[in-house]
Amino acid sequence: MKNIKIGGILDLSTVDYPKKTAAVVFMQGCNFRCPFCYNPDLINGKGKEISIKEIVENIKKKDFIDAVVITGGEPTLQPESLIELCRQLKENKFLVKIDTNGSNPLLIKELIDKKFVDYIALDVKAPLNEKYLDVIKVKNKDFVNKIRDVIDILKNSSIEYELRTPIVPGLNDSPKDLEQHGNDVKDAKIFILEQFTPENGTLDKSFEKIKSPSYNDLKEIAKYFKNKKVVIKAREVGEQEVSRINCGCN
Repeated sequence: MKNIKIGGILDLSTVDYPKKTAAVVFMQGCNFRCPFCYNPDLINGKGKEISIKEIVENIKKKDFIDAVVITGGEPTLQPESLIELCRQLKENKFLVKIDTNGSNPLLIKELIDKKFVDYIALDVKAPLNEKYLDVIKVKNKDFVNKIRDVIDILKNSSIEYELRTPIVPGLNDSPKDLEQHGNDVKDAKIFILEQFTPENGTLDKSFEKIKSPSYNDLKEIAKYFKNKKVVIKAREVGEQEVSRINCGCN
């Protein structure tokens, strides 16, 4: 019986899988050290181990659940457990969404090829150049290439997906960075700008003092992104609700 290391399970979410009611599984461990991370307790990988069968059986008891979102931390750091969890969820007719930082393109491709995942949300936290390493606080150039690979995999697949970026004032919102960032993600069908909200704590405590960008700030930033659909997530338009804007996209 295979186990998985998790930080917890949210029994019901109406915002984490588009247009579906979902349970959310928070997997432990992350290979990035983003100072603005709002789930710092999931980074060190020291969560409790639980059997995958137990997780699936508990979710099956909730007849209002359509989908399961697997997030973290970074789910792909437990590859065998992630594959088995997805397999069992699909076997039980759940839709499966994975949130990932894009550091394991081979695993993402395997999950897509095996039809173990229905939706992927890829975090693209900054322009895909040396700036990215400054933002994630890990000096490994391979990560940038791997994220590019995941973007290509998603574009060339039939799977539903989104790219998303948390906008952190003073870190990834300069005009130079945004122009390059917009170019890096321009072919994605859906691009989401997320409002940085530090109120519940961050990995680097100094980031808790940074003021969240306003909805109007994010509207201005959206002009740098020419995707088919550009979306803003901001409290001003409803907590965790998505606001679609006219950004001049094609």
